[in-house]
Amino acid sequence: METMAASATFFFDKPSIGLRWLIRLRWLAAFGQAVTCLATHFILKVPLPIALLAGCIGLTVVSNAFMEFFRERFRERSIVACVSLLLLDTFTLTVMLYWTGGVQNPFATFYLLHLTIAAILLPPLWTWIIVAVCAAC
Repeated sequence: METMAASATFFFDKPSIGLRWLIRLRWLAAFGQAVTCLATHFILKVPLPIALLAGCIGLTVVSNAFMEFFRERFRERSIVACVSLLLLDTFTLTVMLYWTGGVQNPFATFYLLHLTIAAILLPPLWTWIIVAVCAAC
């Protein structure tokens, strides 16, 4: 029975499972950002800095592909990987919002999503660091 409990702890390790789900969420976010930017620019005819926004989305895609490829290497450092990705996402969101309406942009509420993910995946100290960074951004 002890070995079963030990193996269960290994397979259901919260940070590594959290990293896997964070990567999946980031794929969804990159797709959603691309669709939203293209629809806003080409269908609604709102002028947007497409190159800058594409760069931010591209950074998300490249960093996500990197994490997907090296996920097993980051298994022992899943918390650091999650923190890094959340900080990168916070900064790219800030850049995108700065050039597309700032606080008046309804997507500014996505900072709350970053805070929620941090509270679920990270220890309290790292969650508070993410809170401080989101507040500063």
